[in-house]
Amino acid sequence: MPTPNSDEHLRALDFEGLPDSLTEDSVILVAKPAPLEEHAVSLRILDRYTSPEERRIVVTTAISAERTIRQQTALESPDSGRFGVVDATPQNHPSSPFQKYPVVSLPHSVELTRLVLALWELEASMASDSRTTHFGIRSLTPLLADEGLERTISVLEHLIEGRTDSGLVVLGLEYTRHNEATLSALREIVDGIVWIEERTDGSISAEYRRVHEQLSGI
Repeated sequence: MPTPNSDEHLRALDFEGLPDSLTEDSVILVAKPAPLEEHAVSLRILDRYTSPEERRIVVTTAISAERTIRQQTALESPDSGRFGVVDATPQNHPSSPFQKYPVVSLPHSVELTRLVLALWELEASMASDSRTTHFGIRSLTPLLADEGLERTISVLEHLIEGRTDSGLVVLGLEYTRHNEATLSALREIVDGIVWIEERTDGSISAEYRRVHEQLSGI
C-alpha cells in the first residue's frame, strides 16, 4: 500500500498564491528552501500551466529518472500528452528513447551544451499532435556546483532562446544553497519566481512574483 509520502500520493501543495495562467512562453524559477523531492514542485508547476496534448521534457540532475516518471504518472490524466526525461544524475539510468516515457541518459559530468542538445533531440523524437514543448530542469543546484554561474547562465539563455515554439521553461533551485549573486543573475533571465515555503505540518505553499515587481520593491 502506498504511504502518504509515496510518489503515488504527492504531499499537499497550496496553489493559492499562484496565478490562474501564465503567458505561454514564460520562464519560471521555482525557488525552494530544500530539495523537497516528495512534493515534485517543478513537475506540478508544469502540469498546472500546460495542456494535456502538449509535450513536456524534464532534466533531472538529482532525482532518478524512474522516480521522476512515477511522480509524473501520479499527476497526469489518461489523455495527457508526451512526457520525456533527460537523466543527468549519477545513477546512470539506461537510455530508453522508445518507451512510453522516453529517457535519454547522459554522463553526470556531461558538458552543458550536450544537455541542451539532448533536450532538443528528445523533443524531435517525441510524436505529438501539438507543436508546443515545455522544458523543465528539476534542480539547477547540481549544475551550478559543477559548472559555475557564468557557464550555467549562458547555457540556459541558449535553451530559452532556442525554443522552436512558445512553451514554458521551469527551473528549480534550492535557493538556501546559493548567494545573492546567483539569484540576481537568474532574475535576469526569468519572468517570474515561485517562492516555496514549507509549513510546520509538512505541507508547502507557493507564491508567484513577477521579476519586475520584485526589482521595483512592489
